[in-house]
Amino acid sequence: MESIKSNSTRRSQGERTEQMRERLIEATLDCIAEEGYASTTVSRIIETAHTSRGAFLHHFPNKSLLIEAATLQLAKRLYRLLGEAVATVGYSGGVHSAEESSPAASANSQLEGMILNCWDMLFKTRENLVILELMNASRNDADLAQIMRQLAGVCMEMLIQATHHYFEPRAHAETIPDIMTLTQWVVRGMAADAHLLREPGEMRKLLIVWCRILDSQMKPRRGVCTPPPKPKMWNTWK
Repeated sequence: MESIKSNSTRRSQGERTEQMRERLIEATLDCIAEEGYASTTVSRIIETAHTSRGAFLHHFPNKSLLIEAATLQLAKRLYRLLGEAVATVGYSGGVHSAEESSPAASANSQLEGMILNCWDMLFKTRENLVILELMNASRNDADLAQIMRQLAGVCMEMLIQATHHYFEPRAHAETIPDIMTLTQWVVRGMAADAHLLREPGEMRKLLIVWCRILDSQMKPRRGVCTPPPKPKMWNTWK
């Protein structure tokens, strides 16, 4: 009986530990999104998380380790958001209405749907706002730059794997890694400038133009409707 109580207590302590880690990570993401990286001090994170400095130090000996944990959390969320964005599109080569004019139009619609959904569900989120802020701050912070290189590598791996999963290159096309690296830079740059536009619909129009360019390079794979592959590092993340 004592053993059962002991196991129950250990599980409860483990849950409390995970909840506190999550609170600190969420507080960090909120602070970065709302106040910027420079203003996201340890004291501000502790205040936002409604906890103590001792609890902070117990889970994260320094701010750099907390930021690294937060970026890995970001990567997992981006993977899930990517899956949700793709799931809302009729993938891939599935059932289409009789009114659709041609297979080419259908393929273009799928590609356009994926890009526009990713814009709505990934690039307009708090998570992407945090990434943009961290990218900018990492220009003058070597430690943060190293963390962001790791995040950028994981995100690019997810994007390339998902693209290979759902699409195939057309004849004489550029390589998919090159295409998606350029796509990420184009869309990230658009997201960084979005707040400057007087007409939000302008971004959507330009995204459709980019989709037409992508359509000349790749086409949907037939019959693929499963989630994109997880990154190799997935099982090593906490």
